[in-house]
Formats: sequence, structure tokens, C-alpha cells
Amino acid sequence: MDLRKETKYAVYIISVLIASLVGVLVGKFIYQYVPKGTYFSVLIEMIILVLVFVPIIKLVEFITEKATKQYVETVKKITKKNKRKGLYVAIILAFFTLFVLFALVLYDLNFLKDAYEYFVMLWKQV
Repeated sequence: MDLRKETKYAVYIISVLIASLVGVLVGKFIYQYVPKGTYFSVLIEMIILVLVFVPIIKLVEFITEKATKQYVETVKKITKKNKRKGLYVAIILAFFTLFVLFALVLYDLNFLKDAYEYFVMLWKQV
């Protein structure tokens, strides 16, 4: 696969993850007022998916396409010799950032704090 297609897929993946994160945030806000586990909540969730994903994918695609391309191009420039490696580094960094945000929003897990505490504990054992 050529680098242009891989960049396009990277932009699409990041756009979908950002749209999903926005959907989760909107859902968390709405579920403060609507009881979960009812047919009404199923209907609300379906409406949220349509109202959030369709415009957000388009908006996020427009915004993140420019931002992600700039981000990817910057990382590619940093890894001057191998642009494909730069693309992979960019995807991994974006995925990690979104992973941390999803863990925080969905499960109130602070990955960075927990990882820091884990490494401090390991360091004390050494």
C-alpha cells in the first residue's frame, strides 16, 4: 500500500475515534437525565449516534484531515529518512492519546497516574 493511502486511513481512523469520544461524552451528559437500560435510552442512544456521528465525522474529517495531515507531515519531517515510520509513529501517538482519553471518560481511569505509580513501585523494588 502506498503512503498516501496509509495517510488517508490514518486520518479516517483518528476521525472515527474522535467522533466516538464525542459521542461518549454526549451520551454521559444525557444519561444524567435519562435512566439507562430502558427502551427510551436505546432510542436516545440511536439518536445520539446519528446526530453525533454523521455531522461529527464530516466536521472532524474536515478539521482533523487538515490537522492530522499537518501532524503527520511534522512527524514525517522529524523522522526524515523514513516517512512511513513517521506515519506509524504519528498513528501510535494519536491512538495512545485517544486511549488515555477513552479510559478517563468511560471508566474514570487515569492511565498516566496509574502508570506513574506502577513505575515508582517497580523502581522502589529494584
